[in-house]
Amino acid sequence: MLAFLSGIIESKLINPNRCIIEVNGLGFLVYLSQSSWLALEAGKTHKLYTSLNISPEAVKVYGFTNAWEQSLYELINSVKGIGAKSALALLDALSPEQIVQAIAEGSADTLSTAQGIGQKTAERIIFELKSKISQLQVLSGNVGNVEINKYAETESILRSLGYKPSEIENAIQANAASKDLIKDCLTWLSGATL
Repeated sequence: MLAFLSGIIESKLINPNRCIIEVNGLGFLVYLSQSSWLALEAGKTHKLYTSLNISPEAVKVYGFTNAWEQSLYELINSVKGIGAKSALALLDALSPEQIVQAIAEGSADTLSTAQGIGQKTAERIIFELKSKISQLQVLSGNVGNVEINKYAETESILRSLGYKPSEIENAIQANAASKDLIKDCLTWLSGATL
């Protein structure tokens, strides 16, 4: 596994954002997120945390200037039907903090602002990653701890009461702005089941 590359940035390329990094006489073509591409300076030494993507069409290296951004990319890429290109597009469109908050709130509309991420794909990302909210919280640098903890706690309580994941997701999404999320979700669920 290729964990990182450290070397001189020989050149920066656009459409898509890439760079060529020279490591001990070898030039690696690395695909980059927008924020990582902006952080690099040609002719300077940089360290890129990498993710290797092997497909029938090509072998590509994706690079990030932060380990947490690379980890978030891999977590998004683990969602069924989300490819490397879509995961990178999501990181280009939204900050890691916005991605975590959108997943916590169940906001498919926010996620679907990224190129190539439609409403159904955004809903799938939320469904598959909502249970990993604490992991996302750590990856995002503990941004929005109070909000994320509120959603995770509510989800845990509702699961223990026997509600289905789809019911929980709908209840949390319907009451995301509530100050007493658990109470309002329970009220909403009791009304929804009548």
